[in-house]
Amino acid sequence: MEKKLDTKKMYEKPLKLKIDENSFELSLRILGNEFVAIKIGSTNFSGKLIAGGILLLFFTLILLEGFGLNEILLR
Repeated sequence: MEKKLDTKKMYEKPLKLKIDENSFELSLRILGNEFVAIKIGSTNFSGKLIAGGILLLFFTLILLEGFGLNEILLR
């Protein structure tokens, strides 16, 4: 009653979103080295502005949560 571990399935990325024109890619690895891997790249200027805005929003929310946004909102 031994179950074999399917290594092909284990190393597949469970979530992958890729658009080739501006090369936006979002991947989530559960059993890999990283839990969330985000690769954002662009070939045109407007795409770079969008990518920069997404990264700025992400890091702003991380900083706000780290410095107690939850306590401010619950008062």
